Amino acid sequence: MLDADCRVKLADFGLARSLSSLEDYPEGQTMPELTEYVATRWYRSPEILLAAKRYTKGIDMWSLGCILGEMLLGRALFPGSSTINQIERIMNTIPRPSMLDIESIGSHYATSVLEKMPQRPRKPIELFINNADSSAIDLVRRLLIFAPHKRLNAEQCLAHPYVFQFHSPKEEPTLTYDITLPLPDHIQLTIDEYRNKLYEIIQQKKTNTRKIQLYNKTTNNLNRCTTESANIRRSNIFTNVKLLNESKKKERKAPIAQAECSDTDYETAREMNKQLFNDKQNNKDINKLYRERAQSADSRQTVLNQDSRINHTSETGKNHQHSRNSAGILSTFRKTSSSRKHSTKQSNAH
Repeated sequence: MLDADCRVKLADFGLARSLSSLEDYPEGQTMPELTEYVATRWYRSPEILLAAKRYTKGIDMWSLGCILGEMLLGRALFPGSSTINQIERIMNTIPRPSMLDIESIGSHYATSVLEKMPQRPRKPIELFINNADSSAIDLVRRLLIFAPHKRLNAEQCLAHPYVFQFHSPKEEPTLTYDITLPLPDHIQLTIDEYRNKLYEIIQQKKTNTRKIQLYNKTTNNLNRCTTESANIRRSNIFTNVKLLNESKKKERKAPIAQAECSDTDYETAREMNKQLFNDKQNNKDINKLYRERAQSADSRQTVLNQDSRINHTSETGKNHQHSRNSAGILSTFRKTSSSRKHSTKQSNAH
């Protein structure tokens, strides 16, 4: 199917069947019978028309060549009215096959049919499609070959110059595994068996979907926790590095640009840094000496103040003692004087 935007989609898989590779059927094992009457007649490959019992993906590549030729020509390339007429139209257009090519398709009727076919003048593809690009005609010619193994496969077509510019491997991935149908299509089952198998497949798909959703939810939660933990760890590391850099900037007085300095400049910078360190140590020693002297002066002043207070206290005590002594002497003198006066008065009385 082709829409207005030139998007091509495959549809109508009514006659499609799964096909394992020939290696899956070793000698002595019967390979499932393939459907003989497949594909629409106008797009049917020679091996199908000649009743080959074994065919490959080459039949699809032949149909692709017929479709591409029809798109370029505007009408069907081989509009045969019957199987024999279809074979005649094809053989009058493509190059005649060799005996090896005829034998390669594995048909018992191919040789006799092709020999009895009337000989007519050959009309190649170039005469049909004369207004198309040469690379397009070349692609059609490489697809419409009698021997299936000589036709281009899908990967080779995508690498062809005619479509290579439209090929995008990222948007057209190739499956890395074989597609296996859940039911064997070479065995005819009853309607009830197909229905029951279909219900089992649907139920299994629902179960798998729930498991996948649960797994994705658990994984997302774990990833979110891991991301948050990593962000916190990075934030802490960034903060610690920032603080460390700031402390280094404060401590470093003479930064040395080692990457931009020569050996002489580097040694000079080291000497300057060493001198600054020594000056800093000397300043520390001088400040320490000044502090010790100041502390010594403060201690001497404290001792002098204490001595002054002691002397003042002793002098005050002496003054008080002298006053008390003076008062005692004066009192004694007064008593002596009064006793003398009393004695004199008594003497005069006698």
